[in-house]
Amino acid sequence: MKTDKFVKVMLVIIAVLLFANIFKPQIQSFLAPEALAQQPANFAGTTVAITCSDNGKYVYATDGGSIFRSADYGEEGTWEEVVE
Repeated sequence: MKTDKFVKVMLVIIAVLLFANIFKPQIQSFLAPEALAQQPANFAGTTVAITCSDNGKYVYATDGGSIFRSADYGEEGTWEEVVE
């Protein structure tokens, strides 16, 4: 009988984690809408090249049409479009 209760609890935990993972963007926009506005540039999943300076502080990435730069080690929210 104890194993049945354990299995039910584990299934509920898995369901909650799955729900949170699926609806993560909606939850984040509800809890912190200003943080969502500072997302990094969208590389559209077709990044052709990435390069960085010798110390890694400046990172450049291109998606074949635009060039993006981060001046803070590629951290999220630090990307800006340099060339369109």
